[in-house]
Amino acid sequence: EIEGVLIFLLSPEPFLLPSTSGLKQKGSVPVTLSIFNWRIISPVRTSMGEEIFYWLALSLTPGVGGIFIKRLLDRFGTPEAVFQAPLEELLQIEGLGEKVAREIQKGPVEKKVEKELYLLEEVGGKIMTIKDESYPKRLKEIYDPPPLLYVRGELREEDELAVAIVGSRKT
Repeated sequence: EIEGVLIFLLSPEPFLLPSTSGLKQKGSVPVTLSIFNWRIISPVRTSMGEEIFYWLALSLTPGVGGIFIKRLLDRFGTPEAVFQAPLEELLQIEGLGEKVAREIQKGPVEKKVEKELYLLEEVGGKIMTIKDESYPKRLKEIYDPPPLLYVRGELREEDELAVAIVGSRKT
């Protein structure tokens, strides 16, 4: 199987690029010997990490909130595995209806996720998941902890007893 070539460019827009292995020269015209495996390449996606991409994609899926994310992760383990789950298994999640299950089945809305990651990187932010060691311990203990935190700066050990003012990403 031929793999795509991974290249980093200074562009917020994703693009497609095939590898050149598998091409054979006939005169000066390349002849394709096999089908290319295309890969979406985005500097934002690769710098933030593939795992964060799926966490964010799951949180942006219509109808999926913190409680469903917890139930889905308890069942499937990772956000990526949630997107790969069969419809029948998704429907076994308590309270998850067919409409939301079908939204999950559609897979990540890449443009939406890429835009969010790009904007986050522009302001020097990052995403912390509830599975991260640095996620605030006391916040994990509440009834419905947010699965993702948008963070600018850093959380230190001495911040454990700090008070925070929390706002919305949208006004």
